[in-house]
Amino acid sequence: MSRGFDIILFGATGVTGRYTLEALYKACQQEKLSFAVAGRNEGRLNEALEEVAKWLGKDPKGFSAEVPKVIANTSDQESLRKMARQCRIVVNTVGPYRFYGEAVVSACVEEGTNHVDVSGEPAFIESMQLKYHELAKAKNVYIVSACGFDSIPCDTLISFTKENFRGRLNSIETFLTFRSPKGGATNTGTWNSLIQGVANRGELPALRKKTAEVLFPTKPEKPKFKLDSRGLVSTTAVAKGYSLPFPGSDRPVALTSERFRVQVDPNYKAVQVQTYFQMPSLLSVFLLSLGAALFLIMTQFSRGRSLLSKYPHVFSFGFFREGGATRDQLEDRTFRTYALGKGWHADDDESKPPTRKIVCAIDGPDPGYIGTGRMLVTSAVCILKESTVMPSSGGCIPPGFAFEKTTLRRRLEDVGFKFTVKSSE
Repeated sequence: MSRGFDIILFGATGVTGRYTLEALYKACQQEKLSFAVAGRNEGRLNEALEEVAKWLGKDPKGFSAEVPKVIANTSDQESLRKMARQCRIVVNTVGPYRFYGEAVVSACVEEGTNHVDVSGEPAFIESMQLKYHELAKAKNVYIVSACGFDSIPCDTLISFTKENFRGRLNSIETFLTFRSPKGGATNTGTWNSLIQGVANRGELPALRKKTAEVLFPTKPEKPKFKLDSRGLVSTTAVAKGYSLPFPGSDRPVALTSERFRVQVDPNYKAVQVQTYFQMPSLLSVFLLSLGAALFLIMTQFSRGRSLLSKYPHVFSFGFFREGGATRDQLEDRTFRTYALGKGWHADDDESKPPTRKIVCAIDGPDPGYIGTGRMLVTSAVCILKESTVMPSSGGCIPPGFAFEKTTLRRRLEDVGFKFTVKSSE
């Protein structure tokens, strides 16, 4: 079937979509790929194109006229299928994915079109794997969620750590840190996704039980030396500050990558994973804990969820706000994620507790928008350019498993990310 474009960006009008559009234009220029933008309103698409044109140093009206536009709406399935028929891969930034994601995934699978998104919603990601994995394999297409800050840095850093360890890793712990010298809030799209993710976490146990039965019949070997959680608050020599369990999708996505590896190689010994983020002081830990408790309670009621969504700046203590940060503030933001791996070198006795260690890190630009747009586009380019070294039959798979044999890491380094080995024992 003839496809008019290599890539269609669905959702270019939102903040994430605009930064993704910037990254997409640059990537398509370098890789000689064609692209279009899609959304439900041509006027808003033109507004987004004109703003991004200014970032790129182009004439706004000319750029807007030059870029092809496709009208598609999540409430109109035929429009989504028509969009999917016109390209090789859909780059989807329209969330919360619990409400708007499945319609796009379904259209892509039906039309034999690849799909990537930036979902950080475990219930959505895992339900799509359960429902569409075999259908996607039958069409030989890749449906890869979590291709933004959730959870490319974590999943890719885990692969990097394993590659650089001289032996077999038993466990990996990750520690996320942020630097935002000029301040600025985060846009509300992430906040609304978080509301839905927490509110519907009760669905996960039953969903995961069913997913394990259907997708992961080969059970991983139980580790002899279990990696326990550090608890609610802890310290580590790896990163400054206080470590708290990271409630995002990084850990479930990484563990799903491990489960897929076991299905491919039943002799593979899965790596245990725990994820944390760092706070600078005990006061910040206290305030965050207070806010998290209030957030958790309010997500359990429809009225509470409505208030959270309506007044994000109030309930997040100003961290989330409609419109988010300015471009100047975002350009000064960075993140670093450390990985602490423990295991055995090749000549060690694995009947004894692991004592060998490795510490690796990934550094990158603003994680919420600039970095996420680059990671998402880089993931899409990898699928188009390197599908021959990806898992051969397609499917709904996590990024760590999908891209581990591709040049994703090198491509990320080309757009501002850096992977390093900090120490190795």
